[in-house]
Amino acid sequence: RLVGSEMCIRDRYQRRVRESKSKYHLFSFYLDNMAAIQKQQRIGAQWFAKWFYGMDGFPVRDHALELIKAVFIVAGGDGSISETERNFFLGYLDAVGLPDDLHEFFKTYPGNERLEDILANSQSIKDDSAKRSILYTAILVAGSDGYAQGEHDQVVKFGAILGLSAEDVAQVEALAEAEKKQGEERRRILFRGNNPWANTQ
Repeated sequence: RLVGSEMCIRDRYQRRVRESKSKYHLFSFYLDNMAAIQKQQRIGAQWFAKWFYGMDGFPVRDHALELIKAVFIVAGGDGSISETERNFFLGYLDAVGLPDDLHEFFKTYPGNERLEDILANSQSIKDDSAKRSILYTAILVAGSDGYAQGEHDQVVKFGAILGLSAEDVAQVEALAEAEKKQGEERRRILFRGNNPWANTQ
C-alpha cells in the first residue's frame, strides 16, 4: 500500500508518462526517483543488485541515457546489434528496475551514433567505480552472442573516453571472460549436459 510521498512520486511519474513526448526525459525523471519507486517495486531487482554487486541503488545516474546508448554502440562494433544483445541488455537492466516505457527504445535504438559524440560530456563522471561498471555492462552485452574483435576495439575506445586506464579495461574484460567460464562450469557440474529446465527449441 502506498503512502504520502510514494503516492506523490507515483502520481508525478504517471503524469510524466502521459505528458512527456520524449522517453529520454522520462528516463532521467525515473532515475532521479528510482530509490522511492523501487520501495514499492520488484524485490528481485533489489536482490539482483545486492547479490551480484553489493549495491543498494542504480550505479550510474548522471548521463545514464548517453551511457546506455554507448553500450549499444559497443555491441554494434561487429557491424550490427543482434536481437540476442538487445534482449540481454533489456533483461539485464529490467532486473534492476528499467521502466516499461523504455522497452521500445531498447528494441529500436539503431546504435549508429559515434561514441565521441554520445560521450562528449562524460568527463563529468568522476566515479571510477561507475565507469568500470558501465564498461563491464558493455562487455557483457557485446559478448552475449560472441565477443568480436570490433566489439573489443569499441570497448577499448569506450574505456579511453571514460578516462579508464588500459589496465582497468583489461581487468574488466578478464573478469567478464572468467565469469562466462564460471557459468559454463556451473551448468556442467549441475546439469551434466542435460538441463531439464532449459528451453531446447
